Amino acid sequence: LDAALLRRFARAQHDRHPGWRQAIRLRRVTWLVLAIFVAAAVGAYLFASRLADQQERRLLNERTSEVGLILSGSVGTTLQSGLSSLAAAATDSPAAFSAAAKKAAAGGATIALLAHDGDSWVVRDAAGPGLAANQTLSGSRASFVGTVTDEIHSDVFEVSTGQSRLAAAIGPPTAPAGTVVYEEYPVDPSQKATVTQTQPFHELNAALYVGSRQDPAKLILTTASSMPLHGRVSTSAVPVGGDTWLVAASARQPLAGTLTSNMPAILLAAVLLIGLAMTALVEGVSRRRDFAVALVDERTAELRRS
Repeated sequence: LDAALLRRFARAQHDRHPGWRQAIRLRRVTWLVLAIFVAAAVGAYLFASRLADQQERRLLNERTSEVGLILSGSVGTTLQSGLSSLAAAATDSPAAFSAAAKKAAAGGATIALLAHDGDSWVVRDAAGPGLAANQTLSGSRASFVGTVTDEIHSDVFEVSTGQSRLAAAIGPPTAPAGTVVYEEYPVDPSQKATVTQTQPFHELNAALYVGSRQDPAKLILTTASSMPLHGRVSTSAVPVGGDTWLVAASARQPLAGTLTSNMPAILLAAVLLIGLAMTALVEGVSRRRDFAVALVDERTAELRRS
């Protein structure tokens, strides 16, 4: 009889104080609460990530369009005014064009007045490197000039190995009949343009192409350390005279701010922490209830036995 009582006492003590394996065993309702909060955390993360991605894409498109508008105004206006003034000088007299060409070529450009001679184009007057009076155009220059109309036409081509030039030209009626006013500038897209934190659009990696495609051979300017641009890239068409240039841009940093970009991870961590707290609370309440029920059953059995 004494041995039976001792066994009952030991069993009761074991039920009241379970081992560590049994102590960490969660109840079904606790698993259900944990699964609900994990699903809620994943859903909140995906939803916030989608919103942040849409906002980043919208801001990048807006900033790229702004860059395109600024370049369209500045580049288009500069080329238009420069070629128009040279064409007006050519209309006045050869001496006036020669003086205007020498002034415009002071910055390293090549300026020329081209005349149509049969099937060829001949340099009537020139200032700057690369072209000389009475020279007949050939190769890329001749092909380019042959497509010039009454609107500004531009292109990028190699005049020699490793030396690219940006050419722009305009024909009659802005230029005198039978002539084309021609400008040429050296370009080196391998040289990155430096942008400081105080300058506009410093948060963008930008690249400018002559033409409507991201053609590496037509690249004339970039602020990126490496090309092509990586990640999310937005483009914007830039009308320049009768042609279309293209601006491509990617973000160097989150355009919507660091907090917005980190919000999905913050939501994920917050919901998971709340879920763990609720899981611990539910498990604690469930264990207290089970202990209370077991204690009541034990006392009731003792009363019945007595």
